[in-house]
Amino acid sequence: HISSYDYMAAVASSPYHGEVFFDFKHLGALLQFKLVVPADATLTSLSLLLEDNDFVQKGKINLLNDPISVIPVERGNSLELGLADIDVQKGKEVTLYMMVAPTNLSGKKLTVSVSDNKGNVAQTELNGKNFEAGIAYSLSGTLSEFTEAVVQITGTKGKVVGAEGGLVEVEYLSQLSCEVVIPDDARSWIKKTSSRALISQSIFLEVEENTGESNRRATVIIKNSKTNLAVEYNILQAG
Repeated sequence: HISSYDYMAAVASSPYHGEVFFDFKHLGALLQFKLVVPADATLTSLSLLLEDNDFVQKGKINLLNDPISVIPVERGNSLELGLADIDVQKGKEVTLYMMVAPTNLSGKKLTVSVSDNKGNVAQTELNGKNFEAGIAYSLSGTLSEFTEAVVQITGTKGKVVGAEGGLVEVEYLSQLSCEVVIPDDARSWIKKTSSRALISQSIFLEVEENTGESNRRATVIIKNSKTNLAVEYNILQAG
């Protein structure tokens, strides 16, 4: 599998002489990126970023549907694929692949980022297309110069929430796809709901009602899973 989106499905026919035949079909679109790199580097990840939540980050399939397709469960503005330390040379073209769930990005801009093993990132902006299931697409571009990758909270690095709970939007800037890490002892009252895509991005956290008399506090971490980039965000809820 190229990524977690490389889904295939098939419906079996009736047995014939003890054999059952399957007709497997790809449920995702294959994206090929041909990128000219600005310097010698060892690449460790490939990220795709959008302004809107158009990417299917989690999905499901129903084998009883005809045709079978990916049903979106959670959408976001970014996808990331780890790379096995791919060595590239300055001015040369590297070819990378990623599977995505079918997504119509016609008329939209797609930011492609690659990070290296030194914590740097290079980007290029490409025109989106209507990526359909079972079809391969080729996109080409020239990456910008490598710069230091960052992730930083915009505004205050925390929020006080009333006892009734509510929605907390954590806005941050980064060139890479990031995820939120909620401490184990806070997962009963804080959960991620959805997220949006230096590109401005947001992660939404839902804080449950605090029925106790005591205040409670948690520090969540916004981080990139392929690098050491991380930033803390504090949530204090009144009792």
